[in-house]
Amino acid sequence: MDTKPKFTEGKFLVVLIFVTSLFMLWGIAMTLGDTLNKHFQNVLHVSKSRSAYVQLSLFGAYAVMGIPAGMFMKKFGYKNGVLLGLGLYAAGAFLFVPAADAKSFDFFRIALFILACGLATLETVAHPFVASLGDQRTSDQRINFSQAFNGVGGVIGPLLGGYFVLKGGRSILTT
Repeated sequence: MDTKPKFTEGKFLVVLIFVTSLFMLWGIAMTLGDTLNKHFQNVLHVSKSRSAYVQLSLFGAYAVMGIPAGMFMKKFGYKNGVLLGLGLYAAGAFLFVPAADAKSFDFFRIALFILACGLATLETVAHPFVASLGDQRTSDQRINFSQAFNGVGGVIGPLLGGYFVLKGGRSILTT
């Protein structure tokens, strides 16, 4: 008689929650690009066509970083892959401060590219990592569950961007 496999084991629950939160983080970060796009047009007086480079910076990082991130994970493991992704994500985010001081659209694009390299690394690592957190027969359920939080982040991102970037009083670029 077959017993129904568990979604995950108790020993993996904290790790599953952490990795699932990464799915939400990159959902937030990817949708903030649209908010930043509009903000750059208004504050840095960037044309609509030039502001499209925001999306190129974000999605170009996925093209550049996907394979190297997979190779890194294969050599150094999931944990170090997550740490690399979070490190790149944080470095890109912290570069927003000097980019804002310089009021430079190109500096912001570099910061976004580095941040998105972190996102690409996290995404490359997170899918197989989530799949490995329990019985192989339920790996697809764990992946689908975690990916649902990418959509949650996609809803939260514009709300956060609208509040903090577009209407939150003083802009990070105009202070």
